[in-house]
Formats: sequence, C-alpha cells, structure tokens
Amino acid sequence: MFKQVMSFFLMTSSALIVAGCAKQTLTTETKQEPQHVALNAVPLSVEYQPVALSGIQLSNLNMNNQGNQITVKPSSTITVSTQYIYDCKKCKSDLNNQILVGLAGRSAQACIYNGGAQGQGSADFTLKAPAKPGKYKVRFLPIQAADCNDALKKGWDAETSPSKNAVQAAQDILKELEYFNAHVKTMKKEFKIRCGVNAGFVYYDDTIPLEHFSDRTIDIAGHMQKHAPPNSILIAKHILEPVKSHQDFAATKNLVDGLEVCEWNKTETKDT
Repeated sequence: MFKQVMSFFLMTSSALIVAGCAKQTLTTETKQEPQHVALNAVPLSVEYQPVALSGIQLSNLNMNNQGNQITVKPSSTITVSTQYIYDCKKCKSDLNNQILVGLAGRSAQACIYNGGAQGQGSADFTLKAPAKPGKYKVRFLPIQAADCNDALKKGWDAETSPSKNAVQAAQDILKELEYFNAHVKTMKKEFKIRCGVNAGFVYYDDTIPLEHFSDRTIDIAGHMQKHAPPNSILIAKHILEPVKSHQDFAATKNLVDGLEVCEWNKTETKDT
C-alpha cells in the first residue's frame, strides 16, 4: 500500500538524507504570457489534491464553484469551500485548536477551524491571489492557540518548519567541516560538501528500501546539491521563504528544475 507523507530532504555529496514531517502544500502556477499582456490579464492556475496530514484532512475543496482546478487573474479573490476533519491525539488540553490556510512566503490568510482536539465540518473562506505572476504554494497548518486571531498572528512561525530544520542541519555540517578537516579526518585531501535542500510530498511504499525509490521532491534536492558550489547550500526561493534566517542566503541568477535558487556560503555569512 502506498503511503503519502510530507518530508524535507537534505542531500550532500556524501549522499546524506534527512527526513521529517512538513506542512501540506497545494501548488499554484501562473502561465507565462508575452510581456505586452497587462498584468491583470495574466491567468493564474490553482490546483488542489486532497491529502491527510497529522490527523488533519481537507477534502472536497471547491474554488470559485469550479472544482479543485481553476484559472484566475492576479490580485483576484478566490472563494473557497472545503470539508475538514481534525483529530489531534497529542494536543494540549489548555489551548484551542486551529487550522490555518494561506500562501507560502506570505501571511496565513484564513483560520477555518477553532475548537477542540477532535472535530469535523465545513468551512467557507477566501484567498487573495498574488499580484505578481509566478509559482506559489498554498498551505494548511494545524496549530494550537487561544483563538483564531491569536493563531493568525502566529502564522506559519507557529511551528518549526521542515525547511528550517533542513537548512539548520546543512549549516551545522558546513560550520563543523573546518574542525573536521583539521582534527578528525585521517586522509590528506580535505572534505568539501555540497548541500541541496527541498521540501514537499513523497509518495512511498514502506516495503521498498529508501535507496530504491525516487520522487520529484527527492530529485530536486539532488539537483540542488549537484549545482551547489563546494561548501555551500542551494535551496529553492519559495522553500526558503518561511525560514527566519533566509536573510543569510543570497539570491542567484540560476534556475534548477525551473525554480529560483538561493545560496548560503559559510565564508560569506555573518553567523560563522
């Protein structure tokens, strides 16, 4: 039986992979139009695939009464309806539970559930399409806060994002590399490591060994690693945006699998 999870991946030239849970994401994409076309005429396509995440499930998501795939103009308002199931067995009893929905790299836009550790129902809400054509991620996130207002203030920072964990792991490896080369290794040649980070869904069969299956999420991390200069980290811009330390990364002109890329280099960062 195939399972559906979200994982982040850190891949280095020594084939290290780090995996963990992540937020559910929905993909949005704009079609590239000739430059003479007015911005408000460039279509934005939005797609959704139902998925369960940590006991939370959104289903029958309907946008603008057109189903789970629509085309809209930038800056337009998208009306959304969905059904949800919330089941948090490990939630704290002194806080309410919420489900946030919004776009990656921007504030959470809607709180569609506020209640106990178990609940189900339907919700109607709106999402604001970005003004700038491009590729975006729509996310939902279960958190615990006093109420919806408090949850929206906390936003995506309410959890430790998988991309943050992957970035931190890669930075820790590179920061310790100098000491490792000077005091630990027993060969003459120094180790140099290239790191690639990505986050997303991975469909897997737990009867197949990790090294025997492939997935686009893993492939992108591997491609980032291959394009990274020695002793640096490459990560897609939209994956990096939720990470508070993203200011330490420099934007590049490179594209990997069609994604804008940011780079972290230990010699160029303030936090060494």
